[in-house]
Amino acid sequence: ARKAEPEYVTGHTRAGEWYAVEGDFDEARAAYEQALPLAPNDPATNRGLARLDIQEHHWTDAIDRLNAYLEHLPNDTTARFLLSSAYRGNGELEKAAAAAPADASVGIIDENDAWLAEIMMERRGFRPLLNRASQLIQADRVDEALAILEELRMSAPDEPLVLINLHQAYRKLHRTEEALQLLEQALKLVPRYHMTHLYLAGTLLELAGQTADADARMAYLDRALEHAVATNEIRPTFVYGHIMRADVLGAMGRADESAEAMLHAADLERSNGSYYRTAALKLIETEQWSSAIRALRRLDELEPDNAFTLYLLGSALVNSGDRDAGRAMLLRAQKLAPDEARIADTLRSLDGTASESSQ
Repeated sequence: ARKAEPEYVTGHTRAGEWYAVEGDFDEARAAYEQALPLAPNDPATNRGLARLDIQEHHWTDAIDRLNAYLEHLPNDTTARFLLSSAYRGNGELEKAAAAAPADASVGIIDENDAWLAEIMMERRGFRPLLNRASQLIQADRVDEALAILEELRMSAPDEPLVLINLHQAYRKLHRTEEALQLLEQALKLVPRYHMTHLYLAGTLLELAGQTADADARMAYLDRALEHAVATNEIRPTFVYGHIMRADVLGAMGRADESAEAMLHAADLERSNGSYYRTAALKLIETEQWSSAIRALRRLDELEPDNAFTLYLLGSALVNSGDRDAGRAMLLRAQKLAPDEARIADTLRSLDGTASESSQ
């Protein structure tokens, strides 16, 4: 339809919606942006672009877009929910409260939208209580959190975010099977909410670690991997989804794939040295030298003059066949840590091998 009628706005917006549901956010944005010049005040187009901005944490872009749109259609309740979410993400809590509509009884919301869980929560006004329960869980005051969440659950048994937070309380209390049941219920309510899949993967991974039965353990891990992959598919740029996949693959003994998943997570958030360090150690363990070298070079950029990083990089270069570059890195490491025995031992071994080769 889009090819046959390039000026067909609904065709572009429908394509944007489906691309977003499938997790292809670049194609979704392209479709919405094709529709925008044709109908600058189209609700589906503006809301769709705002959702993408919010999903990618481009808070100010979403705020500017929604404020401009709401000047033309001030009664669009869904847009006001999105604006409130954008302000909250940007840390402007007073503006978030002011932007939220007083009456949420109107507004068209796609049931497959990842924002459905948030919107359902805002409609019922449970957010302050949920935030309080979450804070109590973080502070290990689980019994107090549980009392709040159980009361919320009685008021609204179909509230996904209540179920998700309740599962966190149950896991703190080591009621892991019950936590799993809550997440499965939440998943039925909002099938494509990425956080539910992430928590399911983590809970199943935890259950796998608690069982001594090899077959049951592998069954848990297989299910955990399915949910980790689903998290990646729904939100491809969500770093924690790829870290979870790396953890599950590692538990399954698929070390090569685990290392690759961890490197992918590090590449998504290129400023986090700890991710590159973890990826590098996994890659070294599986002898994936070229990828390990790339991870360590990036780590050296982020955390320069770290003797351990240079030692690992030098060793990886030597193992990859680049002995001269490896020796240079090891010498740099030795200058920074002259008393580190393993650096000296590696250099002696390298020089001894070179001497034997020349003879």
